[in-house]
Amino acid sequence: IIFFMTFPLWTPFTNEWIAIILILGMITSIISISNVSISKSWLSKEQSRRLVHIMIGFMTVVSPIVFSENTIPLIISISFTLINIFSIKYNYFRGIHSTDRVTYGTIYFPISYVIISLFFWRYSEFVIICLSILAFADPFAAFVGSKVNNPINFIIWKDKKTIQGTISFFLFSFFLIFFGINLMFDFPVYKVIIGAILTSTLAAASEATSFEGSDNLTIPIISILSMIAFFDQNLALFEPGYSNYTILVILFIVQVLLYLFHLLKYLTLDGFIGASIMSIFITLMGSIYHLIFMAIFFVFSSILSQLLKKFSYQKVDDTNRNIIQVFANGGIPLVFCILGFLYPNQYSFPMFLASISAAMSDTWGTEFGKLSKIKPISIINFKSVDHGTSGGITIMGTLGSIIGASTLGVMTYLITDTRIEIIYYIIICGFLSSLFDSVLGDTIQGKYETDIGEYVESKSQNTKLISGFCYINNSTVNFLSTIFSSILMLLFLTFYG
Repeated sequence: IIFFMTFPLWTPFTNEWIAIILILGMITSIISISNVSISKSWLSKEQSRRLVHIMIGFMTVVSPIVFSENTIPLIISISFTLINIFSIKYNYFRGIHSTDRVTYGTIYFPISYVIISLFFWRYSEFVIICLSILAFADPFAAFVGSKVNNPINFIIWKDKKTIQGTISFFLFSFFLIFFGINLMFDFPVYKVIIGAILTSTLAAASEATSFEGSDNLTIPIISILSMIAFFDQNLALFEPGYSNYTILVILFIVQVLLYLFHLLKYLTLDGFIGASIMSIFITLMGSIYHLIFMAIFFVFSSILSQLLKKFSYQKVDDTNRNIIQVFANGGIPLVFCILGFLYPNQYSFPMFLASISAAMSDTWGTEFGKLSKIKPISIINFKSVDHGTSGGITIMGTLGSIIGASTLGVMTYLITDTRIEIIYYIIICGFLSSLFDSVLGDTIQGKYETDIGEYVESKSQNTKLISGFCYINNSTVNFLSTIFSSILMLLFLTFYG
């Protein structure tokens, strides 16, 4: 720790590699000690994991104080990510990987630090606070959840949590944010309280909605985005004289509507929380237009699905969107909304619209395709395939894709003052991305055969992979198609203006 804290006194370039080697050595030593503590039965597996989590977490918390540049933190975090992947594969470092449950939190932790270091290092105060939440509030919540008598367990996504632990996480996070912001900034107390409540609520929601340790990735990222949106840009939210607390009203209405969609079974519980978090960031970091177009996609697509259900010629799947499906369609638009906020530019909003156009075109193509009496054909070899098979296209489905992209283009024309050329780009990008989605679905998406000879697209114990890749599913394909649409828009804007 003494060496670590004296790094700023060293000559930056000549001692950079010494710093990297020393820190990696410290991390390795911590993990080795934890291995010994488990083998000697000094600590349980979970106790050892929490101790390592806190100690390495402390090193990340002080890193913005120690390093003015993000070069060394990036090298160390990337190295530690690769080391963790290797150690999990070959069952090394039992001090951090030994557990009675499936978790990849030790990989998500350094990945989150990579993202924080790469994109947010200039927000050093917020980096310290968000990493403190991960380093201290998260293990504290786990400790409370394991020690409390008669814990109330719940599962939102996959990981089991406790009500007591989640409340403890919220309170600890609020404490860290409130005192951290007051210590490093000079905001009015009421604004600090409201910002701390908002950030700790979002952080607690991401902690509760976890899949095999994914909260180690989402907690710091969601926390720092919340603090940047609320504090850094001096938003008019809750300032004296701001008209009727407009943003607060919008946030409240949107959450009520999303919960209504959950009750109507358009969203699962984890899908509701994911969509809620997404809508909050779009509201705080984007314009009213960002929120409107996200609402157009989700509301229109949900209504269309219900209207066409009775006319479908194939089995209609459950319309509940889970958190994976929410972010598969809305994750890239959210990224462009955030990028436009952090780095204002002329490309973010058109690329935002293009990614939504892709999601809308693909969704509407799927819904209209269900109306076709004729079996679809493969987009690659033009052979007949069963209804609902990824990569299969029909005339009705293709028409639906065009209508979906065109609807978003027309709405953009009516609502905004976007140039007519960009309207055309939105429609073209959306439709071409829908075709790209079908190509990916036919070529790389995993398809399986059951033990009774049926072909399905979801993996289970009684299935074997017959084509594609097991880690590519429909949500992955949707995600890639929204990226493809955004890239197309960027190319159009670059070469044609």
